[in-house]
Amino acid sequence: MEALGIGQPKDGSLADLHAKRARLYTDRALAAAAAEKSPGANLWGDDGLLPDNCWAVIPLPGKAFAQLGSTVVTHGGTSFAEVIVPFVAIDLDRK
Repeated sequence: MEALGIGQPKDGSLADLHAKRARLYTDRALAAAAAEKSPGANLWGDDGLLPDNCWAVIPLPGKAFAQLGSTVVTHGGTSFAEVIVPFVAIDLDRK
């Protein structure tokens, strides 16, 4: 999907994963600080869906951790189009 760059958190090696659609942290305080410094991103991880000691900072749908104002093509976001898995059934039995 096409996404608009919101800038990149200046967290150096504090994040365990640096990607355009998510930053992963093992420390909640570091993740919360990165989310606060990244307008257009949210902290995720207190709902029991991620493993213990794992927090993600995720850009809003249509946004990415990329150069501010740039347009990038990426995947892995939280938009509706990216969380739906298409299903196709092919019936080869032609009677």
